[in-house]
Amino acid sequence: MFNIEEGFVEKQIKMIARSISCLVHDKSLPSNIINQTGEITEENFLAYRLNKLVKNGNIDKAEDLLFTEVENYRSDANFKIALEFYETLNKMDESTLNKYDFSKKEIIDGLDEIKAIYGN
Repeated sequence: MFNIEEGFVEKQIKMIARSISCLVHDKSLPSNIINQTGEITEENFLAYRLNKLVKNGNIDKAEDLLFTEVENYRSDANFKIALEFYETLNKMDESTLNKYDFSKKEIIDGLDEIKAIYGN
């Protein structure tokens, strides 16, 4: 149990450091990663990071990040984020996906892997 708690604290520290970095470098945090109580949640921050990677054409890197998070923390929120991630990719046309070395088949494969992880 100590390792799980230690990992949680480490993630919190990284998240705080990234937030401070945004503030220091005069970059504002998007409002969609802050919940109603003014806190940055891990799930919201994950979704933000995935969207940013996809917008920058780093779909493979985004998918790697998604699976790292899902495998380390199988929450309902991460499952929803995974589905939304693949839904976003599915809205892209094949030529755009190919431009970023991705395909519709990889979307299907990724969804199948997520379903297997969550037992759905």
